[in-house]
Amino acid sequence: MAYLTTLASEVVGVEGIRTALEEFIQEHPDLKISEVKQEKESDGYERFQGDKITLLKGDYFELDSTKTGGKFGLVFDRGSMVAIEPKLRELYIKILSELLGPGGSILLVVLERKGNEEAMKKGPPYSIPESTVQELFEGKEWVESVKMLEQSDQLERKPEDRERYPDLDQLLETVYVIKRKP
Repeated sequence: MAYLTTLASEVVGVEGIRTALEEFIQEHPDLKISEVKQEKESDGYERFQGDKITLLKGDYFELDSTKTGGKFGLVFDRGSMVAIEPKLRELYIKILSELLGPGGSILLVVLERKGNEEAMKKGPPYSIPESTVQELFEGKEWVESVKMLEQSDQLERKPEDRERYPDLDQLLETVYVIKRKP
């Protein structure tokens, strides 16, 4: 997310865990992020503001464009969809569609577990194979295209992860771009 501030005029991040935000702030002192004290009634989100970046701490499922300050040309999901219960994916995508402006794109990074059946059902991170990505996005009225950009085996890239996932043969990290119609 810090890298995105070098490319965009404004970046908005949403996180449900305060500790994760605090760690990000500590890791990126150059962004000069500090908590915004809200005087009037809160909209349910804690806000942190920095150079070209706003971080919101709160429930993603309560998010809308009034809380984010508008719609986005690009949404980067690096770990959100794989962290939520599979039954919440449709609602997650509905909110994404409402936050994405016309002609915008979603850069989606998911994980797919390969191994014994029991290990494949575990989560988070929950397994999201290509067929699920296609089912979730293709055929939606607002979606122009769904394209796989890259796929790699996380267990090959980071062999130390084999200890964390001993029952998996592969843990495929796949990057997609989902384009919204103009």
